[in-house]
Amino acid sequence: MAKFLGNVKIKIDGQLVKTVPDSVEVDFGGYARADQMADDTFNYNAKPIASMLEFEGLVTTDTSISALNDLEQGTVEVITDLPGITYKMTNATRMGDAIKVSSSSGRFRMQVKGDPIVPPS
Repeated sequence: MAKFLGNVKIKIDGQLVKTVPDSVEVDFGGYARADQMADDTFNYNAKPIASMLEFEGLVTTDTSISALNDLEQGTVEVITDLPGITYKMTNATRMGDAIKVSSSSGRFRMQVKGDPIVPPS
């Protein structure tokens, strides 16, 4: 799991979500590889592993909690504060219980899983 420090923006199906600084964690996913031998030849099989994004968000006037709760097979972008460094997750789906917003702080936690994240080009 990689933790992004500083201000990170999350864009979910076009909706910009304000995050709490230092709350964004990403597991980029990829492939788990296991060795296998056949006829004295080394080979491996690869099993895909989903990527995962966890963060704490802040509700603003532009935040649609219902749209975030309904996220299924969407696109999520993690926009770092380093110029040009953006990570993209496709086939993104909200995981776990429905989002609950704290009435005292306006904060919520969200977990999303999807296809392995494509590194910036």
